[in-house]
Amino acid sequence: MEQKYFYIVGLPRSRTTWLSHLFTTDFSYCFHELLSSYGNYAGAMQRTFKPFVGSSDTNPVSFLMLPKPNGPVVVIERDKDEAINSFLKWFNPVAAFGGDYANTVKRLFSFYLEAMDKIKPHALVVEYNDLNNNDVVECIWNYCIPGIVFDKARGMLFQDTVITVKNKDLTRSIKHSAHNLNLKYEDFCKYLMEGKRPWQQQQ
Repeated sequence: MEQKYFYIVGLPRSRTTWLSHLFTTDFSYCFHELLSSYGNYAGAMQRTFKPFVGSSDTNPVSFLMLPKPNGPVVVIERDKDEAINSFLKWFNPVAAFGGDYANTVKRLFSFYLEAMDKIKPHALVVEYNDLNNNDVVECIWNYCIPGIVFDKARGMLFQDTVITVKNKDLTRSIKHSAHNLNLKYEDFCKYLMEGKRPWQQQQ
């Protein structure tokens, strides 16, 4: 069976978990944070034995490490301050950094946005708040898994579903970014807290 792939990228707290659940059906499977969690992401996708397989991620740096996306790409664009405030509301500051946590998160999100700007010219860009519109969600669906009929009733049910994530997701994402840049996790966090761009420290 020939599989077709799709990718969704957004800031943390941009409903990427929600989208991974929405796109997991009898005909499709969507991982969450696959690119940040698995070294052999392609092997993991192939083992699902579904016609359509995707990954919905909050680490655009990992996405940029792909040789070349072999399928449609969607970028969920959320206001940075909204995403940061939502993140700080839900997650325990001490768990990931301690210290100057809020400023560190702001720098990390800025870092992610710079990476996302490189992805957007080659992607379908969707405003975060438009995810509340079932017609927009159907457009994303048809873009990612064409030929599979969108279940409008299921889409409305998902609109009423609230999914939360655990703070380990961000820590895992940061560790993966540090690994991609050949940096220690502690040094990566230190550069962010100092207002430096971690990827420039290797130049």
